[in-house]
Amino acid sequence: MMSVEMLSTAQYEKSSDKRSWLPQYSPPPRAGSRPQMGSHPVPQRQLAHFPDDEVKAVF
Repeated sequence: MMSVEMLSTAQYEKSSDKRSWLPQYSPPPRAGSRPQMGSHPVPQRQLAHFPDDEVKAVF
């Protein structure tokens, strides 16, 4: 039976190819505080963020 280590980055550290395909700061740092979330992780709902009227009309 073969298995693949999915949690370690050791195999990539051993590689001689040290290129990166992402910009250095990707994603950009968050501006402001984190959104207020409920006590349950799923489904994720932001409690203090409400959609614009335009978005409400679409849905």
